[in-house]
Amino acid sequence: MDDQVEQFLGYLREERNLSLMTVKSYSEDLTDFLRFLERTDDGCREWAGVDVRLLRHYLADVQTRCKRTTAARRLSCIRSLFRFLVGRHLVTTDPTAGLTAPRLESRLPKVADRSLIETLLEAPDPTTPDGRRDRAILELLYATGVRGSELQAMDVGHVDCRAREIRVLGKGGKERVVVFGRAAQEALAEYLAAGRPHLARPERPVPALFLNRRGTRLNVRSVRNILDKHVARVAADLHLSPHVLRHSFATHMLDGGADLRVIQELLGHSSLQTTQIYTHVGSQRLQETLRKAHPRG
Repeated sequence: MDDQVEQFLGYLREERNLSLMTVKSYSEDLTDFLRFLERTDDGCREWAGVDVRLLRHYLADVQTRCKRTTAARRLSCIRSLFRFLVGRHLVTTDPTAGLTAPRLESRLPKVADRSLIETLLEAPDPTTPDGRRDRAILELLYATGVRGSELQAMDVGHVDCRAREIRVLGKGGKERVVVFGRAAQEALAEYLAAGRPHLARPERPVPALFLNRRGTRLNVRSVRNILDKHVARVAADLHLSPHVLRHSFATHMLDGGADLRVIQELLGHSSLQTTQIYTHVGSQRLQETLRKAHPRG
């Protein structure tokens, strides 16, 4: 069974071009399932021996140990594995076909207030190389809605500052072009002219757009730490992540009259259904405004 899992993980890496972190998550979920199979009374040793009954027992077991979201994710992972196995003729039937995922609570994305974001964007010191870099990072996160991982992977060659465009490599290796406004353009131009040259090491040039003090590419954790540092300066009691800025970008765009399909393209969503969550956020905000402002709200 381990051999088939390795083939599946190789398929995810090489053919579906999923990120190393995503493949690692698949591997961890399948390892948990294999451990469960080893504990079963008959010690299932072949994928062909996995049936609906066994999967139901596994999902029940997961829900005693983990959240429903984890159980749903693991079922999704097992579904993908069996689609692969059936497609490669390694098994004849897919036992996940008759299963439904655990029902999840619908959670609306967290959105930051516009005034808070305006204050946050002014927090970095514009007189230092680090400050110019940080301001460009914050401006781009809010101006484009890119993920933190997408931002840290940007190279200088991906940016057309004059046209206000950046080429972004998103999930699954899908490439898209995002645009940004004048404020982000000014912050980025200032960083490229008077920030990055002071952080770069001429003897060890790297293509990365955003550099740390060692002259190497920032990682995702560094981007998160930069955001945390400046949030702590303006609102110590709040917790904002790069994804909150992404949600805020989409929600504020929708509030401003942007078409949902345009937002879908900018965010890199493969399905419009994923983007439609922001219409619910807008509706909720309208309801809150009504309750506060209307005499009989």
